Amino acid sequence: MSSQTTRAKVTLATVAQAVGVSLSTASNAYNHPERMSPAVRNRVLETARRLGYDGPNPMARSLRGGDVGAVGLVVTDTLGHAVSDPATLPFLQGLATELERARLGLVLIPSVAAPDARLVAQAIVDGFIVYSLARDDVLLEAALRRDLPLVLVEQSRISGHAYVGLDQAGGASACARHLLELGHRHFGILSLPAQRQATEGPIGDLAAWHIESDVVRQRLDGYLDALASVGIAPSAVAVYQGTSTEYVGTAGAQWLAQQSPRPTAILAMSDVLAVGAITGLRSLGLTIPDDVSVTGFDDIALAAGFDPPLTSVRQPLREKGAAAARLFIERLTNPSGEVLLSTELVVRSSTGPARA
Repeated sequence: MSSQTTRAKVTLATVAQAVGVSLSTASNAYNHPERMSPAVRNRVLETARRLGYDGPNPMARSLRGGDVGAVGLVVTDTLGHAVSDPATLPFLQGLATELERARLGLVLIPSVAAPDARLVAQAIVDGFIVYSLARDDVLLEAALRRDLPLVLVEQSRISGHAYVGLDQAGGASACARHLLELGHRHFGILSLPAQRQATEGPIGDLAAWHIESDVVRQRLDGYLDALASVGIAPSAVAVYQGTSTEYVGTAGAQWLAQQSPRPTAILAMSDVLAVGAITGLRSLGLTIPDDVSVTGFDDIALAAGFDPPLTSVRQPLREKGAAAARLFIERLTNPSGEVLLSTELVVRSSTGPARA
C-alpha cells in the first residue's frame, strides 16, 4: 500500500524536475511529441517510467466534462482469445447487455506484456471491471492507482471494491466426488495457467507449484480436497497446465495417458480443455468413458452436444457478466457490494464406472 501511495503522488512536475526540463517540455512528450527531439522525449518517458508516473490523467485530457460514459474491462487473456473463448463470450454478452441499458460503453483491455500498464493507465473510462487477473498483475496495480470505481470478478477480494465470485472449489469438488463414486482412483488434471506467463507442460511437484491465479488455486483445492477424502495424495495426481485451447487439451491428455499408472479419469479445468482431451485420448485408441472418463468446467454450449456429451460444472456465465455490470452501475450507492454465484455439476456420458 505504501508503494502505491508514493507512486500516486508523482506528478508531471516531478518528472520535469528530475529530467531538468520545463513543465511544458515534459507535457509535450505526451501531448505534442512533434515539438521536441526524440532524445529529449525518450529521457522524459524513461524517467516517468522509473518514477512510476503513468502519464497525464486521461479524464483531464478528455474534452467532455463529468463522466466519460465507458467502462474498462481488463481481461486475463489476449484480445483474440477473449473474443473467441466460448466461456468468456457469454460473460461479455451479459456484461454488454446491462451496460447498454445504462447507456455505458465498453473498452476491452487485454492482459499484455506492458511494464508500465499504459493501456490501463491512459484508458479514458469511468472505472474498471477486472476479470480474473493474478493478484500481483501490473494491470491490476495500474487500475488501483487510478483510484476509480473497480469491480473484481473471480479473483481475490480487495477491501473497498465490489466483488463477483463463484463457488470454484465447490464445483471442482463435486466433479471429483462424482468420479470417486464411480470407482476411479487414478486421476490426471488438465489445469488452466497458474501464472500470468505460465509455460505449457507437466507440473512435476504440486507442493512447489507457484500459483498466482485464484481460479486455478480454488479449482485445484476442490479437486485435491475431494481426492484426499479417500486417501489420494497430491503426489499421486499428474497435472498438465496450459491455456484453454483444444490443442493444449489434446497434448495434455496424451501426456497424461503415458503416465504410470495411467489415469482412468481426467479432471479438466475448462470444457475446451476437456474436448481437446477426448480428441487426444481417441488418437491413442482409447474410448470415452470406457477407458478414461473426462470432465470439464463451465458447461459451455458445446458440452451438451459433443460426442460424447460432456460431464461439466455449470457456472452462470452470462449472469456473471450481468452481475459485474450491475455492481459497477450501482457503484455510487454500493461501492463494495458482493455477488456470490453457485455452480452445479451436470452429469453426462463422458463419465462412467472405472474398469475393475
